[in-house]
Amino acid sequence: MKESLNTVFFDMVANTTGPGNVVKAANQAGINANLSAASKDSNISIGGGNTLVSTLDMASAYATFAANGMYRKPHLVSKVLNPDGSQVWAPQASEKQAFDANASKNAKIARNVTEALLPVPEYSRLKCADGRLCAGKTGTHEFDKKDNEKAWMVGYTPQLSTAVSMTAEPRGPIRDARDKAIFGSGLTGQIWKKFMDSYHKEYKLPSVQIGRASCRERV
Repeated sequence: MKESLNTVFFDMVANTTGPGNVVKAANQAGINANLSAASKDSNISIGGGNTLVSTLDMASAYATFAANGMYRKPHLVSKVLNPDGSQVWAPQASEKQAFDANASKNAKIARNVTEALLPVPEYSRLKCADGRLCAGKTGTHEFDKKDNEKAWMVGYTPQLSTAVSMTAEPRGPIRDARDKAIFGSGLTGQIWKKFMDSYHKEYKLPSVQIGRASCRERV
């Protein structure tokens, strides 16, 4: 996972789990996109082929891992206030165990994912500030041999799950101000890190709590 060795995951899906089970797990985590076209395509193992997922869905799914396997439906509006500051409306909080009815097993599944994702930010030169542990994954979709057309960084702490994506519409290469190809660990990762570091300045929680606390917010 740390080194993005895609062949390992492709082999795992093609010969062990099957793409249908990957679709099931993705939906359980919080991916609401229609992945029926990917249910027979092992390219789903690396987000390729017919796998089309929104940035919001990615933040939502990773929030489920951060929350120890508890899924909370994302919403656009957090609350509505009167001019005097009194609350008019807020979404009803609800949660459910995402992966298994057994609470212990459900939490273990989420923690296993977190353990696999913990080394990625530092390896990708996106280490979170103040020694805070954070888990995540970078990603790119190639355009040609020297360029990419999509780049991602999705990651979380117990407090926050954040997804950053860049894409070219219509299809084409994405490049930075220096006219260099953008990778997930590049511009998208830098935006992710800057935002996460800024947001967490107010938190003084022990970093070891990752995987054991609830992630209640998504961006």
